[in-house]
Amino acid sequence: MKMTGMYTAQGAQLAARALAEGKALTIIRAAAGSQLTDAQATGMAAQAQALSIHSKVAQDTGCTVAAVLNAADASQTYTLREVALFACLEGEAEVLYKLFRLDESLLVEAGTDLVVTVYLTETILPAQQVQVTVSQQGLVTQAICTQTAREEAQAVQANLEAHKTDSSAHSAVFAAKANATHKH
Repeated sequence: MKMTGMYTAQGAQLAARALAEGKALTIIRAAAGSQLTDAQATGMAAQAQALSIHSKVAQDTGCTVAAVLNAADASQTYTLREVALFACLEGEAEVLYKLFRLDESLLVEAGTDLVVTVYLTETILPAQQVQVTVSQQGLVTQAICTQTAREEAQAVQANLEAHKTDSSAHSAVFAAKANATHKH
């Protein structure tokens, strides 16, 4: 699947102002759309689902934003045709900044385990002028994994200790066994 990115009219103006004024542009959010939005539009034609922004990777000539579509979060089934980025300059309202159109559509069935990560590239502005608001939704860190493992190990140890001190823990098993004097 190939995606072609283009600036909206508002997005091009925003990028030009960011360059001219030396201000940082902040990419605030991403969304999936089920129709094709006109470049002159101020909003998406048919926003179907919000996407989680998980990272920004800086390069010399710009940056790439990783946005994640999770079908389990979709409120209804739709056909993905475009992805949009929304951005702003500090203290200003967000605008529909960029549209990325798919060369072939993708059916997103609500509630399924489909997860798609799209990498959206910003090349007009230098990397240091592009900031990204990263979503914490679905983000698992090493600290979360370590804490979860520690809690699970403590729970297992507590259950083992309780089992060791329970004098009746094995009596039901022994009662079900045949008498030791039983012969065949």
